[in-house]
Amino acid sequence: MERISIYIDGGNFYHLVVKKLGIEETEFDFDAFANLLVDGRVVGENCKRFYKGSIREKEGDLRSKELMSKQTRLFTFLQKGGWDIKTSKLRTRMEELVIDSRVVEYQKLKKLGIEKIHTERMREKGIDVKIATDLLVGAFDDKYDTAIVVSSDSDLVPAIDWIRNRMKKKVEYIGFSIPDEEKPENSTRPLTMMFSKTDVQRVFSDIDMKKLIKLGESNLFSENKMTEIIPEFGIKRENEERRDGGCGIVFDQKTQRYAVGKHSDGGFLRLFSGGVDENEDIKEGILREVTEESGLYDFLYVKKIAEAMTHYHNSLKNVNRVGKATCFLIILKSIDLKETHLEEHEKFTLVWATMEEILSNWQDSNQNKDCDHWFYFMKKAVSRAIELGYDKSSHIS
Repeated sequence: MERISIYIDGGNFYHLVVKKLGIEETEFDFDAFANLLVDGRVVGENCKRFYKGSIREKEGDLRSKELMSKQTRLFTFLQKGGWDIKTSKLRTRMEELVIDSRVVEYQKLKKLGIEKIHTERMREKGIDVKIATDLLVGAFDDKYDTAIVVSSDSDLVPAIDWIRNRMKKKVEYIGFSIPDEEKPENSTRPLTMMFSKTDVQRVFSDIDMKKLIKLGESNLFSENKMTEIIPEFGIKRENEERRDGGCGIVFDQKTQRYAVGKHSDGGFLRLFSGGVDENEDIKEGILREVTEESGLYDFLYVKKIAEAMTHYHNSLKNVNRVGKATCFLIILKSIDLKETHLEEHEKFTLVWATMEEILSNWQDSNQNKDCDHWFYFMKKAVSRAIELGYDKSSHIS
């Protein structure tokens, strides 16, 4: 029986496939992909290998914290599937961009006195060496008959030549053909050099790869998902009006409390939320609602968390509604306030509460299931706040 070893260049795969599909790495089913590549053959022990530059968190850098959190989730998924993960440190390089006619609205920037912009970029170093070394060692130790190489890095060609010509091993090259409609010059294409340097060449299209996007909870809220699959909450009622919108779940790190509106009549706690106009950006619309209703405006971090279809009775306006709701997690930089702009029927004030206090309040007022989607959003947002290290006091069961 032919023995197989798989080598996936994770960084290369991300840029050529994952990014083009508009998904997160955790939303791609690498186990199903491996099964497709192996096609009934035998995979040896520790012969599914995934190579990736490891992200390090920088103090005070929110982006590095989020990227590290995502990578940790990816590695956890892969390890559960029996993948051997090989990492190398990402190198940071400073790059200088001169403000000239290549930059959009460069004249405005020049008027502000901005002549240059310096940016930090991270680059993988040594991944190709690790893959090449493992190809050579695996061949020398007779760990496989055929190496499946999922990389379009031409630096691997010398190692591929050696294991084919000296060790008589077969090599399958896995390439991709994925169009970029907005920038055709950035379309993913297979590396033609690999065609003459390998024994078998397999090229997968975007249609092939979309079949490997997970249909579980982790990818239901991708910005560019293949299929619109979102949960539905509430009780369907007669004469429902369609109104799309959303809510913001707002967290203050210093007090470890969430911001909500407390109704003057009955003490019900509500998320800051509202409808969004047809041509209004959903994120901008929700942030506007949060500021108008609470006065909070100094935002440190804003991230879309989830979507849901909701059926509910709007008690403030006494109308039955159905709509697509989008939830954002908002981490505050400060609790400074602006003047609120509440409508006449909005009789609530800003208060601070723990997740447990909020959920308990909703439980007492949810006989008609109008809060079901808020339960869902709250738990999603708090889980993300915990993952990112902001919420250190809540506990999700």
